[in-house]
Amino acid sequence: MQRNRFTPREQGDARVDCFSIKPVNTCPAQCEPRDTRRQRLPYLCLPANSPEAQQLLAKWRRGEILTELKSKTPNWQQDVFIPNRCQSRRDRNLVDDKDEIIKQ
Repeated sequence: MQRNRFTPREQGDARVDCFSIKPVNTCPAQCEPRDTRRQRLPYLCLPANSPEAQQLLAKWRRGEILTELKSKTPNWQQDVFIPNRCQSRRDRNLVDDKDEIIKQ
């Protein structure tokens, strides 16, 4: 599943909401990442109380991809870990290091 990343930050005395310009692989809540890679993501940061930031945050909370950010110029970058694969938390004790199911 792909999603834009969201990071609230302090910038001077103000709070800003930062959204990655492009969506990246993300694990669903019931899963955990396996086999991650480090990647530098460009973000657009906006004052948290601005109407644009509030609209983007509402869409992000609904799980929507923020396609309108593709045409924006980033104003911040952050290194993040992106999962190549996700594994169900429920099954994590049944899997060995090679992701093969262990027979019990």
